[in-house]
Amino acid sequence: MSTSRIACLHIRRFQIAVHQNHEPELKGQPFVILTGTSNSSCARVFMCSPEATDVFPAMKLSEARAACANLIWRQYNPALYLNAHNTLLHALIACSHKVSTQKIGIFLLDASGLQYLRGEAILCQHVLKTSSQCGFTDGYIGIADSAFAAIVATRFKHKQQHIVPAGTDAPFLAPLSIRHLPLHQDIQDSLLELGIKSMGQLTRLPITSITERFGQEGALAHALAQGKDQRQPQTLPPQKKFCCSAELGAPVDSLTETIFLLKPMLNQLMTELRQEGLSADELLLSFYNDDDKLDEHPIRLIHPSTNPKFLLELVQLSLESQPLKREFTSLELSISRFSKAAYEQLHISAPATSQPPRVKTLGGHRLLGAVASLDAVTQSPATSQPNEIVSDSLLLLVQRLTTRCEANALIHPVSNDQYLPDDAGIWIPVLQHSPASPILPVATNYIKSYSGYTHIPNGLVLRKNQFPLPVLVRLHDSSPTAIAYHKQWHQIKLATTPECLSGLWWDHPTNKSYYLALVEPKHRYSTSTHSSSSDWLILLVNNHQNHHWFIEGFFD
Repeated sequence: MSTSRIACLHIRRFQIAVHQNHEPELKGQPFVILTGTSNSSCARVFMCSPEATDVFPAMKLSEARAACANLIWRQYNPALYLNAHNTLLHALIACSHKVSTQKIGIFLLDASGLQYLRGEAILCQHVLKTSSQCGFTDGYIGIADSAFAAIVATRFKHKQQHIVPAGTDAPFLAPLSIRHLPLHQDIQDSLLELGIKSMGQLTRLPITSITERFGQEGALAHALAQGKDQRQPQTLPPQKKFCCSAELGAPVDSLTETIFLLKPMLNQLMTELRQEGLSADELLLSFYNDDDKLDEHPIRLIHPSTNPKFLLELVQLSLESQPLKREFTSLELSISRFSKAAYEQLHISAPATSQPPRVKTLGGHRLLGAVASLDAVTQSPATSQPNEIVSDSLLLLVQRLTTRCEANALIHPVSNDQYLPDDAGIWIPVLQHSPASPILPVATNYIKSYSGYTHIPNGLVLRKNQFPLPVLVRLHDSSPTAIAYHKQWHQIKLATTPECLSGLWWDHPTNKSYYLALVEPKHRYSTSTHSSSSDWLILLVNNHQNHHWFIEGFFD
């Protein structure tokens, strides 16, 4: 009877790799994942990329930023990691018929009987190639008789694969540290105080003494140190697939006929999703001519849905914005991503807030109203829940904008707590939940407790001009009292004490004074981009290096 063999694939920095796969611009950048919100004092580094030098796990965010000035961070996102973990888990079925998982980034595979299939080294190469194709290149694999020994075999720094010969798990584990064992830190400290540093020393102790002092946790560690582990890879249940296809008797190129074909397919898929308690997150529409794929339309949903009528409208929008160039003879509609349906009763209206409505821009135009609902729509269901129920009409409006316009056409402001006020506001696409540039939310509660007021009003974000606008300034006792803008003099009703900042000599030397100025427009032009029924709140800058005044941006 052949001995059972188990292979373990360990993806180091799995969470880092997931973010880099979703945002390729993060590759090669100093990057960390935080636990806790980034604008609170409890934010800690959970994991960091190799490029984040002098940054270590458990560091405070402020300490990490001091050690690495150009640090980029993201919040810990368990739903995102679990989705990528399950995708790789099902991809590994091509390597072994039994695959299971212990925790995020660690996979167990059945490696028995490979002496008849060119050996275990071939399996290692196959597994590493499969994980690399899924975007995880930092993979390490070990093979042993027990799952624990295989997991430990993946922890050697300079060996991407390590095969423990059959029947040698105990000798392999004996000289290794007890820190590999799943023991509480207090038990490890107690064992070290007793002079027990290796797993071999632990196995020489009587099991009765270990159990009496350390309980079942100690007994389990004693068994694992001997290479005794009951964990075995299991056969994965079949992955749920929601897909419909149609073979046509004649070529079709009409949009009306295509929508007519897709309507019953959508009804069937949505019925299957509701029966499983799921919602669609992304649709994938594929067109074929005989066996050749002509076109593919991925339709990302801003909010999960199982409404076939609403989804049919989205499909029509996608086909109108990107018409098919050739006729097709068959089509396939599938739900490429889905999630658990939320049955929690949400608030019908947004909670009352004292913050003024914010402004969206689309192709240079300003979009006012329904902004709170738009923010709720664009929240990712994997990271946060919208704070209100949004009507299908608003969803369709936002989806129409994102489908027919460029991906980055619809943007919204994000506060950014940086050294210079020039960088105090960043505009990012509404569908981009994790901007590539470092963004630190303004800690308004801390500012209030420290100074009694906020320098920037709550809810307002600096809308920077593409280029600083030069203006003439009238001074009185060194304080600005009026500005010349659009060939008109406008009175400054109120201006703050200037904030004088200098530095950045290693990059772009800066020596500026910043004023927060409330301006009363003398004339209001309907054609003016910045005209409104109220005063302007601007960031007025005096550049002392060239003695010029600029409007850096407007607060919305």
